[in-house]
Amino acid sequence: MQAWLSEVPAVVVYLAVFFLIGGQFVGLPLPGGVVLTTAGLIAVQGAVSPVGISLVAAAGVLAGSAVGYRLGARGGRAVLARLVTRFPRVLPEKRVVATERLFERWGAWVVVVSCFSAVLRMIAAPLAGTLGVPVRRFAVAMTVSAVAWSFGTTLGIYYVGQAAEQWINGLSVAGLAMLVVVALASVPSWFRRSVNG
Repeated sequence: MQAWLSEVPAVVVYLAVFFLIGGQFVGLPLPGGVVLTTAGLIAVQGAVSPVGISLVAAAGVLAGSAVGYRLGARGGRAVLARLVTRFPRVLPEKRVVATERLFERWGAWVVVVSCFSAVLRMIAAPLAGTLGVPVRRFAVAMTVSAVAWSFGTTLGIYYVGQAAEQWINGLSVAGLAMLVVVALASVPSWFRRSVNG
């Protein structure tokens, strides 16, 4: 696995991070968190830069959320009204009203938290556009969220991965040393059995 990860071309990793994470913020059910975690592990192998991955991920979040917000602002109300009409049990009117109140009161905070939740990553931007969260407030909140999530996740995975790799390598050296000691300790008894037997 390590050899395969280190052979993935860097440009492919960066493009995958940008488009898959950006797509998730548009509202598509894509595995943004898994992609970012995997990219962090690839960075441990030295194939890509962890700071580069963080920057590309943040750019993907901002690009995708801008598109998602715009889509929500342009046609989100009609889509939401249709969903309420077609699926009243799943999406009752009172839930929509409660969500609107939540965004009115905590809109910026919901957006800030959105990067850290797989479900919110898909719906926060389109919903913010649909519910009319002011563009400037949305952009600031999403920028804070994008930077915190992208850098926090990537660098966290990177440093934990490096520590784990060093620990495993140390364990391998210690295991080899133990094997040599056990082998050397068993030589005299094997030799005595060979001579006596």
